Amino acid sequence: MILYLLVTLLFLFKPNFACAASEFTIQKIINYQFDSLGNAQVIQDIKLINNYSVIYPKEYQLIVYGQQISNLIATDNFGNILKNTSVTDDSTTIYLQFNQPSINTQKSTDFQIKYDVESLSQNQGNIWKMSLPKHTTDPNDQIQITITVPTNWGKLAYSSLSLSPQTNTLNQTIVVPPHSSDQSITLAFGETQIFNFNLTFFLENNHNETKNFQIPLPPETDTQTIVYTNINPTPQNINVDPDGNFLAQYQLLPNQKISIIAQGQVQVHPPNPNFPQIQPLPFHTQTDQFWPVSNPIIITHAKTLQSPRKIYDFVVNTLAYNPKLIQNAIRKEPTDSLLEPQNSLCTDFTDLFISIARAASVPSREIQGFIYTQNSLFQPQNLTSDILHAWPQFWNQEKNNWQQIDPTWQSTTKGDDYFNSVDLNRVILVFHGLSSLNPPPPGSYNQNLNQKTVDITLTKNLLDTQFSPLVLTLKKSKLIIYNPNQQSITNLLITNSNFKIDKTINIIPPYSYVELNIDSIKSPLSVIPKNKQIKLDISYDQGQVQENLSNPYSQLYTQGLVIFLALSLFAGIIIFKRK
Repeated sequence: MILYLLVTLLFLFKPNFACAASEFTIQKIINYQFDSLGNAQVIQDIKLINNYSVIYPKEYQLIVYGQQISNLIATDNFGNILKNTSVTDDSTTIYLQFNQPSINTQKSTDFQIKYDVESLSQNQGNIWKMSLPKHTTDPNDQIQITITVPTNWGKLAYSSLSLSPQTNTLNQTIVVPPHSSDQSITLAFGETQIFNFNLTFFLENNHNETKNFQIPLPPETDTQTIVYTNINPTPQNINVDPDGNFLAQYQLLPNQKISIIAQGQVQVHPPNPNFPQIQPLPFHTQTDQFWPVSNPIIITHAKTLQSPRKIYDFVVNTLAYNPKLIQNAIRKEPTDSLLEPQNSLCTDFTDLFISIARAASVPSREIQGFIYTQNSLFQPQNLTSDILHAWPQFWNQEKNNWQQIDPTWQSTTKGDDYFNSVDLNRVILVFHGLSSLNPPPPGSYNQNLNQKTVDITLTKNLLDTQFSPLVLTLKKSKLIIYNPNQQSITNLLITNSNFKIDKTINIIPPYSYVELNIDSIKSPLSVIPKNKQIKLDISYDQGQVQENLSNPYSQLYTQGLVIFLALSLFAGIIIFKRK
């Protein structure tokens, strides 16, 4: 008996695999070999193993969707097996006929299909990104996928699966572990992604008295480095709040209006373990307007789910993203999202996760920011307003850091893993931890609701920056440290052994200052000549310097001592004369 086997593999966008019952076990080794331009040669080594002695394959059909292929070669152990091809606008059907199929149980028909796919990996700024097809097979089928890319693409920056690349001098090879047949494989390579930003803020003081205002600027974090090229007008100072937000301070006169322009560059990179982490605080597990931690429904889910991963999976599997709601987006209570799960936006996914996580005593907070995407259907964001996307963070106690996750994109891509790793295409604009609403992110300070005030664009060109020395001023026992640079100073350590000075500052934003009290210099030791100058040893992530500052108490104590001696001498003379 001869069975004509018809097997269809839908490549890229329409994954579907069908085989004639289970008469065959299929083993496939698929290798994607990428060149420096993102073109791929695809080699599939296939074994069709007979499960019955009287049933064996004679023909094979493969359909490649989504990309036009070229240089097609199909062979078995006896030579060419390519019968013909059929090409449409979005697919290529390949018809194969075996020269001599193997007969009998456990015998295999071995063959190889080789073809090229142009631009299977796309260059996005400094990142190379690829999405490989889902290989939907019979559960008994065996499949191994290997991906080889040039080393000059950089390290593996993001993967939808947990992968361990193996690198040599020319290429890095990735062996994809066994995974669910309906999971897509998305990879990104590169060291950093770079964005230029241009933000506009409008402030107005409607009062008859002077008022203080503040605006959030993109903060320095463990995953993004900020270079500011222009902040006009210059703020009085830039403070760092308990969540790590950069808050630029302005003072407006009565009825004054100003527009503020903030320009610069964001370098997005994998987490920097040396960056000073904001430790979780009590408010990271407390209730707030859109995080009803004490709600009985939320508490019930928290008791059932408990771990961040289980909470994340629950949110992903419960809510469904509805892009039709973007134009008239209204932020809902998480319990309302549970009542209408099919009508959810990114804030709903985020608020539900944070509420349950906090109820389970897992510190968590919201990020609002910008994400670069070329597929707004599967990786959605709000393209019509300035508030583009929201996603949560939770405190990973084992890793001792804040872990970004994105349940919205996990749901819409239906397979990509946005729990263990997020891509490098996202710019953090604000953190919401202390409050679910404040600080309002850039885009909320516009004079005209139809005016777009957040402009963030992809670039390949990294700004050339140099660090200038810190400016230190000593006013009595108060040390003022000003950072004149375009970038933040991190992990600042100031020491002096004579006065037992040992001060640490986690971060000083650009164009801003901090004040430290150094009461130890009030010591009478200041009168000693060697202490007329205070030598400060200063080290930070960006460099190290020594500063010599005049000791204001040395002169005060000296003057006091001279006055005391003069008075003592004068008193002695008077006493002597009276005698």
